[in-house]
Amino acid sequence: MLSLIMKNLNKKSVLLTTILAVFLLTVGMFVDRSEPTNAAPIAVN
Repeated sequence: MLSLIMKNLNKKSVLLTTILAVFLLTVGMFVDRSEPTNAAPIAVN
């Protein structure tokens, strides 16, 4: 039972990580295109 939950949790975490990575890449590209001056502080944070 626990291993089944862990497998589902692992799949969800991988999916969330992938979505988060794509989201951050999209936001980063948008920021770089629109306002290059804001790219540095966002990268630092």
